[in-house]
Amino acid sequence: MYRFSDCLPFLTIQSVSLAKRCVVLSLCTVHFLYLAPPVFAQIAHPYGNTQYELNFKKLQKKFGQLLSGVTLRTGLARISEGADVPIWLDRNIDGEQTIQVQFDQSTFQQAIDEIIAPKELAIAWVGGTIYICSKNKSQSIEKAYWNTSLANNSKLGAIECPSLQWSEPVEPRMLFAILASENRVALSGIERCEHDLWAPQNLPPMSLAARMTILLAGFNSTLAFNSDDSGEIVDWPTEPANNVDYAYKLSMLRQIPKDKKLQWQQTWNAKVTWKNGADASILSGPVEAHRELITATFVPAKSDSIGDRDERMANVNERAILKGLERQRFTLRLQGRLIDVLPPLAKQLNLKLETVTWSSGLRGAPIDVDVRTVTLDELLEVIAKNGDVQISRIGLKIEVTAAPK
Repeated sequence: MYRFSDCLPFLTIQSVSLAKRCVVLSLCTVHFLYLAPPVFAQIAHPYGNTQYELNFKKLQKKFGQLLSGVTLRTGLARISEGADVPIWLDRNIDGEQTIQVQFDQSTFQQAIDEIIAPKELAIAWVGGTIYICSKNKSQSIEKAYWNTSLANNSKLGAIECPSLQWSEPVEPRMLFAILASENRVALSGIERCEHDLWAPQNLPPMSLAARMTILLAGFNSTLAFNSDDSGEIVDWPTEPANNVDYAYKLSMLRQIPKDKKLQWQQTWNAKVTWKNGADASILSGPVEAHRELITATFVPAKSDSIGDRDERMANVNERAILKGLERQRFTLRLQGRLIDVLPPLAKQLNLKLETVTWSSGLRGAPIDVDVRTVTLDELLEVIAKNGDVQISRIGLKIEVTAAPK
């Protein structure tokens, strides 16, 4: 049983210390300790979030590239980078097998389909992340994500986790312990997951339900919440095609265009049931039916361009990230030159470092900062004073200039 007091979540950048049970993730000697209270979101539809819509729509853009003789892992990484959509490859899939596909007018979605179809692989959507797995696992993964998101009406699954990345191989059981302690969840069953080492990865901010689903799916396991809000790693759903229920407001259902509604009905009407109420209808059906119903609402208004709507959705996501950062308190150690320390710190915290002309004075400014439980602005202020520079922040954007003389 792991509790918060057992394992303080040091997220750093360089190595993994099993003795201290902390993950080090840095390009320099940077140590992050997130001590802010968990950010709870209102329990909502697991796919009713802006990140799923934003990333789903990104995949509809054109991708023209020849992927010749590259590995499956490399090909998916290039698509992920080009579309700006996170893609996770199941640990049981051989990522070193080669692919050779040329895309001309294909969308990113079509490119993924063309790559995975010959390999008998499938896509599972976990929030806004694409999970590539064997065909017989995709339903189980989406069902596991659904169950963890809505388990026992607990708000724990909706906790928003910050970005997570590591630059050297890391033991997954350590990640589970860190996530549990970081989010104040007593977690049992970690020993069910066999020893493994995972290559460097970068996971964007997402809910705790999404993160644990992604990390555990490779072990055919999922996170379950008990009545006391403790967590337990258990086997995932044995009957993933079984129906689940969710109440949809009639106002939302009316947003679905007629052609999309008809298409959805033709696919799912024989497999679902509806129970109508005064202002909502309860849909009972497979998780995929619920996800595709939400997807059917992803249509811009007539006066709205896809680009404009995507930009607004991105702004909503940025506001959510900023809100989380401003609630966090940081305990960290920074050592090195400013040019070596500040860019990776900004990337880790999802801050946008404005173009800096690194004069010799700025570039070589020595940094030696050791702070505890400070706010984001307090952190930047200490760095600025320590390096004898000026750092200004507007939202997620920060700018570094020479300190006034």
